[in-house]
Amino acid sequence: MKRWFKFILISFALICIMAIAGAGWYISKAIPIGTGYAAKYLCSSVYISKRDPEIVFRDDIAPVHFLYSIIDADTRTENGLKVAVANSFGFFKSKAIYREGCGCTLVVGTTDDTLKNQTFMNSGPDKPSWKLPQNLPWPDGGRESMQPLPLGINADKLKLAVAHAFAEPGPEKKRNTRAILVVYDGQLIAERYARGFDRKMPLLGWSMSKSVTNALVGVLVAQGKLDLKQPAPVAEWQQPEDPRGKITLDMLLRMSSGLKFEETYAAFYAVTDMLYNSHDFAAFSADQPLETEPDTEWYYSSGTANIVARIVRRTAEKEYPNYYTFLRQELFEKIGMRSAIMEPDPSGTFVGSSYTFATPRDWARF
Repeated sequence: MKRWFKFILISFALICIMAIAGAGWYISKAIPIGTGYAAKYLCSSVYISKRDPEIVFRDDIAPVHFLYSIIDADTRTENGLKVAVANSFGFFKSKAIYREGCGCTLVVGTTDDTLKNQTFMNSGPDKPSWKLPQNLPWPDGGRESMQPLPLGINADKLKLAVAHAFAEPGPEKKRNTRAILVVYDGQLIAERYARGFDRKMPLLGWSMSKSVTNALVGVLVAQGKLDLKQPAPVAEWQQPEDPRGKITLDMLLRMSSGLKFEETYAAFYAVTDMLYNSHDFAAFSADQPLETEPDTEWYYSSGTANIVARIVRRTAEKEYPNYYTFLRQELFEKIGMRSAIMEPDPSGTFVGSSYTFATPRDWARF
């Protein structure tokens, strides 16, 4: 009996040790993703959207995952830079810095000074004015939504639909609606904002940013500088025997490249590794191997969007040394998206997958 008891005790101890080791390994991989997300999101929300940092952490960051109970985050000024810092027990730390004109960037594989000295966001003396006339209706000005409503619009049903979007179905799973704009026949007919938000506040567009990137490709195609049907100009795929060399820009835009990529927002997946552990999002994505033959399978991939973003940058830089001038002059000014800020990854490529900020009215213009 004693021998069996000793065996059970040793087995239990080994299981406990393995469980602790496994938990430690998981935390060592998951916490840096959490601190990266917290620092980046807090930085953008505070310095671009001008929101209260405590409210941002409580309402937007903490509910994402239980691990945020052991992560602290705050905003501060370091060496003349506005930053957001997130850490867990001092062992895991992430920092994002804010730069005027291009928003926030995680400091990954680089330094504060290197990011501070980048110039791609500078417009020089030709920086445009972003003010809209307040006496004109949307989309040409900043006046209130259209009143009276156009013929055929049921005002009561419209009001009910807008109110429903803000109603919370329950305490556990919330909608957290921040803004609603209803556009009908080119006219803004309804508009509402949650408490603490307003029409002048730039908000994160998440994957609406992909549409901005694709529109920039359209500009370059129209100018004859890119060809959708030709192999994509990606340096990593230029070896003669590389099967990825068959991937066209069109396939990247349609997310049928065949590149391996896991769009799951949790630790150990490609998309979170790219966003929070990588210095160069496009290089990270371009290094992925083929999983299927190009143009045979569709798979949603923020990685390919960042490859496209780098293609846009390198094409635009041939004419625009500060390529953010290209974004403003060739797209934002022409469609009136005057509050748009496309945030860069540490390499300087604007983030084509997630991080574009603009006011709700400017998102509606786009």
